[in-house]
Amino acid sequence: MKTESLSILLDQIAAYKRKYYINQLVKGTIFSAALILSAYLLVNTVEYFGRFNTTMRGILFFSFLAVLGYALVKWVIMPLVYLYGLRRTLSDEDAAAQIGNFFPEIGDKLLNTLQLRSLSVNQTDLIEASIQQRSKQLMIVRF
Repeated sequence: MKTESLSILLDQIAAYKRKYYINQLVKGTIFSAALILSAYLLVNTVEYFGRFNTTMRGILFFSFLAVLGYALVKWVIMPLVYLYGLRRTLSDEDAAAQIGNFFPEIGDKLLNTLQLRSLSVNQTDLIEASIQQRSKQLMIVRF
């Protein structure tokens, strides 16, 4: 049985994971747009000054398409796949470790609380009380 404070804490972790992948998507969109624009300008400049034959123009074109495909897959499509849950996303423990690195006052408390939750299969009263106490302490910080 989950306590209310623990369920709020788990909801905050789920919201953090959504924000993490949205930030990855925004950052990836900016990176891919910059890379694609730079590659486009480079290919056009090289082709303009080079006066290449058809074979070299084809190599330039397909290399531009390869850069375009790589940028879109790596920085746009993969965060979308993770955001919509089509692949395995961050675990709660990994997200707690990232949050603990960002908020030093939380540190390992969040990770330890999640590990206690996974240990509480037998639902002993002591473990449940510890989880509830830690959850209430951690609800102070919004992440």
